[in-house]
This record gives sequence, structure tokens and C-alpha cells, in this order.
Amino acid sequence: MMGQALPAQSYDAEIVEMHHRQKVDAPSGTALAIGRSVALGRGVVLEDVRESGRDGHTGPRKAGAIGFAACGAGRS
Repeated sequence: MMGQALPAQSYDAEIVEMHHRQKVDAPSGTALAIGRSVALGRGVVLEDVRESGRDGHTGPRKAGAIGFAACGAGRS
């Protein structure tokens, strides 16, 4: 399992995705599935450790957090 290969005490988990500029939801279902896989391997529930949308002075990242970032770009 992905989470067992990346234990929280040794590795941060950050799922970063790039989409076309018209994508209206974030994170994607695929990103959430990856996050759930990491959480399962770590023996935690994703909703308990999920962090999204860090902006500004947020303080240090919580130990064991699984972060999500989504970017959108493209032609108009």
C-alpha cells in the first residue's frame, strides 16, 4: 500500500493535480482516491488528516496531514 511505503513519521504526503481551466471541482475524484489509499496504508481516515487550500500564514503543517493542491490553466 502507498501509505505503508510513505509512513507519516518519515514523509509528508501532498497530492498536486493540474487540470484545464474549466474544471469546476477540486480536488478530483482521482486525487481523493489516491489520498484514501495513502490514509488506508497509514491506518487513518482521510477526512481526519486532509488539508486543502493552504494560503497565507497558516503555521506549521500538522504531523501526518495529507495535503491537496489543485491548479487550473489553459487557453481561453
